Amino acid sequence: TVINTTNKLEFKKVGESGQQKDENGNPIVGPDGKPIISEVPLAGTEFELRREVGGNSYTVEGYEKILSGPNGEFSFKNLPPGDYGVYEKKPVLGYELPVQAVATFTIDANGKPINVKSFKDRTNKDGDY
Repeated sequence: TVINTTNKLEFKKVGESGQQKDENGNPIVGPDGKPIISEVPLAGTEFELRREVGGNSYTVEGYEKILSGPNGEFSFKNLPPGDYGVYEKKPVLGYELPVQAVATFTIDANGKPINVKSFKDRTNKDGDY
């Protein structure tokens, strides 16, 4: 989940806790017929922010180690214009380490975040592998 304010991006790391069920234990599905999955915030996941330049990336100073808070939230602000990737460095116990950016975004010349996309948005697949 991404919350956008002026040159501030807030993210929330969540994990799936399983398919939601009604009071009789029957699986609940959405209007599209797909199961509705419960999400739980994942605190303590470690991330880093990388600047993406010409096919290379480097860690942004001051954002080498970002930990998700009790509600799974973390944020970035006051970033200069450019392309960025959010990379998970240390997952919560029981989760695998993604090999690709879990999110990408651009800060435009006016300091506004644009093209904010999660791995799922970029690939149309679940997971970060």
